[in-house]
Amino acid sequence: FFVPLDGAFNVSFVFGDRAVAAAEKSDLPKDLIETLKNARKYVEGRGFKIEVKGPADVENIKKLVEIKVNN
Repeated sequence: FFVPLDGAFNVSFVFGDRAVAAAEKSDLPKDLIETLKNARKYVEGRGFKIEVKGPADVENIKKLVEIKVNN
């Protein structure tokens, strides 16, 4: 999901166990991995959102999409 904000937007994901494990092994920023690991776990996976403010955040979103698609 994409949610527009003033000067930014939020992106929401749901990651299953395999995607979480892949994210932990990736080069994503440690704080982003902690957000994912600490997200509440539901039957369908861990739901979390990220505020996208600039190009570095967009690169992290691309990596998360790649992890999600491949896992």
